[in-house]
Amino acid sequence: MKQRFITPKRILSLLIVLIVGITLHSMSKTHSLFHSGSEGLEVAPRPVADTFTHPAAPGENEPKQAAASTGVRDWLALLHAADDGSPVFKKAIANLENLLAAEVPARPRLLPNYPNPFNPETWIPYQLATPAEVTVSIHAADGRLVRTLALGHQAAGAYESKSRAAYWNGRNGVGERVASGVYFYTLTAGEFTATRKMLILK
Repeated sequence: MKQRFITPKRILSLLIVLIVGITLHSMSKTHSLFHSGSEGLEVAPRPVADTFTHPAAPGENEPKQAAASTGVRDWLALLHAADDGSPVFKKAIANLENLLAAEVPARPRLLPNYPNPFNPETWIPYQLATPAEVTVSIHAADGRLVRTLALGHQAAGAYESKSRAAYWNGRNGVGERVASGVYFYTLTAGEFTATRKMLILK
């Protein structure tokens, strides 16, 4: 009979999944308490200036759920790094992605696209603090409009996984593949607008 050896990496992977399983329940309870206590509250929209920089990490003045969301992202990063393709990993990753998607961010944010550089497709993640009509417009380096992604009315939440983020297949409005080079993508959600840079390499 062929012997199967448990490698240190496998042990670490199983420990990560175990810890996530233990903490996921308590995090879900915190999430439910937070949202049940916030029903009926209205958050006034506030304009945010265009930015080409990475969003700042949550500081002491940020709401507690921002730090909790950062913790979920840290767990996701660990799980993705150790993922061996087994069902237990896929379930743990899916659970954390669902939990992260359900969190209501403190402010709207446009996040870096992934992969970047890319060829031919990429995903553009973002967060909404309030419901809004969402569009993503893509421009070439010379300012020419290449493509507009009309995402419709979106609820508040995190749109970061591939199943929720905006998707661009690297084609223009008439279905032609665009050339290699630098492009800019702009998220418009209500009064919020932000722009970032991405690179196509062929």
